Amino acid sequence: MVQFNGLLKWWLVQSTIALAFLYCYYLGLFHMLWDADVSKISFFILTLYVGVSGLIGLITSRAELAYTQHKKFIDVYIPICWHAASEMTVLGLIGTVIGFILLLGPTFAGLNLADAAATQTILAKMAIGMSTALTTTLVGLVCAILTRLQLVNLDTIVDEHEQSEQTIKE
Repeated sequence: MVQFNGLLKWWLVQSTIALAFLYCYYLGLFHMLWDADVSKISFFILTLYVGVSGLIGLITSRAELAYTQHKKFIDVYIPICWHAASEMTVLGLIGTVIGFILLLGPTFAGLNLADAAATQTILAKMAIGMSTALTTTLVGLVCAILTRLQLVNLDTIVDEHEQSEQTIKE
């Protein structure tokens, strides 16, 4: 009898994340994220996460159902998924840099602390940069961690299949 423990774990993770996404949508967090991230890199990271998660699900199902027939496919796409997880972190850091550029860029040019209205305008511009920096970092790190969680599950499945193939050969 074939067991699908790895695929069930993947579905459990995806179901939990989908419920969390729905709850975030219900609370209006995606709208807040849209407003907070001027660069919109956070949404690119989220899109990359959804695509890579789907690919990991496809690889997991192929590994569980017919590992030997799909070994080449699995061996090609697992490193791509690991690379994508790393790139999510890098994209978050790029968003951080963009946020700090917005925060510190032309903000202090011609700063007059005696003018309260000008100071408030500068603080508003700084808040936009800081919100971009923090949101892209958070989204990049969370998506990378969730992707790596799925990949560790997938690597466990692949290792179990490779060990069983070694046992059969011996």
